[in-house]
Amino acid sequence: MATREQMKELIKSYVLRMFQGILFWVPVKKNRVMVHVHVRRGFTCNPKYVVKKLRERYGDRLEIIWTTFYPDSCGELKALGVRVVTANSREN
Repeated sequence: MATREQMKELIKSYVLRMFQGILFWVPVKKNRVMVHVHVRRGFTCNPKYVVKKLRERYGDRLEIIWTTFYPDSCGELKALGVRVVTANSREN
């Protein structure tokens, strides 16, 4: 017999699986790349070089979205034509 905690986990797993099945049918927007930077400010770390390479290779054919908790510190990105979005917001 499963404990109460195990039953909660099982139900949560079924709900997540059902949600994943629903998302399977949502259309994916082509030529869009999203990059998320956790805590860092500005245009830094490995995503910086990934975005630069994508811009170099594909130009404006890709829509690149950079999500961060500090959108005001991303002026260099905006100059490259990358859309900067506040993390955990409903902007799209």
